[in-house]
Amino acid sequence: MEFQVLGTIGAFGTGGRIDAGHAKQRAVLAVLLLDLNNVVPAAQLIDRIWGEDPPSSVRNVLSGYVARLRSALAAAADPAVSLSRRTGGYVLEASDEQVDLFRFRSLVSQANISGDDEQAAMLLRESLSLWHGEALAGLSGPWFAAMRTSLARQKMAALLDLNDIRLRQGQHQALASELAEHAAAHPADERLAGQLMRALYVSGRQAEALRWFEQTRQRLVNELGADPGPEL
Repeated sequence: MEFQVLGTIGAFGTGGRIDAGHAKQRAVLAVLLLDLNNVVPAAQLIDRIWGEDPPSSVRNVLSGYVARLRSALAAAADPAVSLSRRTGGYVLEASDEQVDLFRFRSLVSQANISGDDEQAAMLLRESLSLWHGEALAGLSGPWFAAMRTSLARQKMAALLDLNDIRLRQGQHQALASELAEHAAAHPADERLAGQLMRALYVSGRQAEALRWFEQTRQRLVNELGADPGPEL
């Protein structure tokens, strides 16, 4: 069985996608997956999923969602996966390799210590291929929004690491157009702007590189009241 949080929440068995229910029930699955192999107190689940406006019988509702998830997962008959009640809460047990988020983090960690650009690039590409759109897609609420932002930062860090490797490998022209699109979407990211400037400069497009610097500098001054750092 495999689980997906780097996109729409999902569980997949040998027979295909497992029915994880409607959005609130999938939210329960998501919280348990993000705290894989740890007991999540019922109060914490309620706070993360319903926030300050839970239904009056929320503990019964939560218990019903967990029961339906347990039945759905049990039907997949994977002995490595179990969902159970523990004192004060619930725990979903599975291998890290069965959850795309933990595979992503493992691959990024391997890339960071590999010491070989070719291997690191391969690992980073594999890690980024695990993403299928926005993380925790379709789940609403402040806690999920904060987690989504955190996970997006992790994805961006992996992408920036891959960009650095590709620049070292001399892929400046191929990167220039890709980086321009990313930099437009993240205009205050100095590291990304620096990568784009380097790609443009080495490709013989110095004037464009300087224009990107000026745009970034102006945005930082206007939005943050700060000049770019010395590296940029």
